[in-house]
Amino acid sequence: MILSFVAIFLRPDVAGPQKYMLGFVMGVYLLIAGFICLVRPHIIQDHLVQGYARHPKLARLSPFSGFVRTGGYIVFLRLCGGLAWCIVGVLAYAFRTRL
Repeated sequence: MILSFVAIFLRPDVAGPQKYMLGFVMGVYLLIAGFICLVRPHIIQDHLVQGYARHPKLARLSPFSGFVRTGGYIVFLRLCGGLAWCIVGVLAYAFRTRL
């Protein structure tokens, strides 16, 4: 039964339901990424700062290593999270009008 469900969504039909499945998967990922960027941007910042601490050569080569440590990076992440949610809204509107 699961294989038949997968086969329906993997048909090579351009107007078939796989475009809705792809939009759904992309929307879920954007919702999760947007939520993390809006609510917990410090997690992402800490992860990048730790990566730069482990690899100092990478930190010297990266033009963004100084920007990652500032408060402006938190604002940038929140803007990216808001943009991700806006894209999900546009996807939902586009798929709603097509159904």
